[in-house]
Amino acid sequence: MSKLIVSGCSYTDNVYTSRFGFTTWTELLAEKLGMECINLGSCGSGNEYILSSLMDMMFKKEIGLMIAMWSEFLRIDFEITISRRWTHVNMRRNADSAPWRDEAKEIFQKENVGTLPAMICKGMRAFYTFQTMMEVHNIPYLQIQGCSPCHHQDEYIIMKQFFLNQYFLKMNENTFVGWPILSALGGTHIDQVLDDIDPDRKKLRISEEDTHPNEEGHKVMAEYIFKEVEREYGNL
Repeated sequence: MSKLIVSGCSYTDNVYTSRFGFTTWTELLAEKLGMECINLGSCGSGNEYILSSLMDMMFKKEIGLMIAMWSEFLRIDFEITISRRWTHVNMRRNADSAPWRDEAKEIFQKENVGTLPAMICKGMRAFYTFQTMMEVHNIPYLQIQGCSPCHHQDEYIIMKQFFLNQYFLKMNENTFVGWPILSALGGTHIDQVLDDIDPDRKKLRISEEDTHPNEEGHKVMAEYIFKEVEREYGNL
């Protein structure tokens, strides 16, 4: 059986959704495609982890489709090589646990490490690297932005960095679903897709406090991405 290999943050992580008793869009999509699901999603992860986890799987046999569901720009990833695990620092918000993350964030901010413009550039390299590696190795793929890439008030920074970035015009709009990811530029992301259906965030979100997609939200995500797979690849 061919494999659907997917990576992302908590919008993809089946460990996160299992706390609420439902499965993720990844398993639902795999069922629609008749594929085995390999879910590499990790709660809190950034785009370096997502790219790295997928690249580490790209020489597996019988790959039917690989999907990168990208995270926020302001997440920095660190690989713990001894255990092959990863840890993450979110430059946008305080950590709920592990005080070292807040200490690291304060040091980074003091030294101007992990600024939004720099992390946008890093994210663009990840987007283009994934696209290039998939196409060079003839692997069917899609990429899509999952959660909103930044606070609404920071979108102008993304737009500015996009227009300055050498990779912006090199992205394959057929395989990057919703590119260029911001509605102001004519793009979209998963949060926007869900909000277009449920603008009050009462039907497709876990709760008012926890705005992750709920079970119905993941069904919407699976159907949305399935249609994009059909559009690009037909019957895989």
